Amino acid sequence: MPQKLLAALCLGLTLTFFVSQPVSAQDSVKIGTMNLQKILAISESGQAARNSVTKKLEDYQKKLRKQEETIIALKDEIEKKSGVWSEAVKTKKEREFRRLAQALEEESEYASNDIKTFEQEQVEPILKELEDIIVDYGKSKGYSLILDISKGVLYEDESLDISEELAGELDKRLAAEKTEN
Repeated sequence: MPQKLLAALCLGLTLTFFVSQPVSAQDSVKIGTMNLQKILAISESGQAARNSVTKKLEDYQKKLRKQEETIIALKDEIEKKSGVWSEAVKTKKEREFRRLAQALEEESEYASNDIKTFEQEQVEPILKELEDIIVDYGKSKGYSLILDISKGVLYEDESLDISEELAGELDKRLAAEKTEN
């Protein structure tokens, strides 16, 4: 909540600055909004990045599920047969169970970190290109200010949303870059 309050305060101060400046008919203020999450969801590059991340996540889940099934089978075996095993066998099986459980926990943590890093690697070039597109689009369309509503704008008139146009520009520019390479 403090972030939204801070964002609202910053927005208010920014708007106060623009409103308090003398504005002639030639110097009208044009404000646009965008939603970064929407752009990533509807752009081809954002969808491709999401699909890559989802594929990698599913691969990890499959691998971790197999490890988990092995651990569950071992646990069931220990519970069923521990009464008939010697202490040495029981100790060996319990040690193996702890080792497998620890390995699963470590692999799960590794997978989580790897997925986060992979997602950043997939999205970072898109965000860099989008930043340039927003500047170019804002200049060419005469915008004084473009706000990302996913960062704390408390209200926006939907007619100000240029997310779809920016997603289209992103797709065009990245497609052009692919054909150049």
